[in-house]
Amino acid sequence: MLGRIDPELGDPNNEPHDLVSSGRLTVPELHVWNKADTNSCGDAPMDCPLPDGTSVAMGASECRHAPVRLAIEGQGAGSRSADMAVCVEGTDTAMPCDRHVVTGAANLLNTAPGVPADFQTAIMTWVRARLADD
Repeated sequence: MLGRIDPELGDPNNEPHDLVSSGRLTVPELHVWNKADTNSCGDAPMDCPLPDGTSVAMGASECRHAPVRLAIEGQGAGSRSADMAVCVEGTDTAMPCDRHVVTGAANLLNTAPGVPADFQTAIMTWVRARLADD
């Protein structure tokens, strides 16, 4: 499979969290993800291996996004990048926070604390602020 894609994508040193934490990604990143995304195995509990070699128990979707979240947090308070963990309901109301694409429709509502309910407006506010940075 790797023979069919750019070799840079197959290089383990180019994993997204490594690009963020090493400073090679020179643009600000807004990492938006849903806490129980069905395409990331939802909130199934697992022992999550982290980039620093430790493991922590967490949900599968949270585990999938942990490396990038931690890399952004590691940039400190002055970073122009941000992590936005949302809880957006999908079509299956049995499991909260399970929608896969959280920016693909109008009027979606976030219920996660610390993020506005109208998170899509918050995303656009972040984008406009980054455009004004330069």
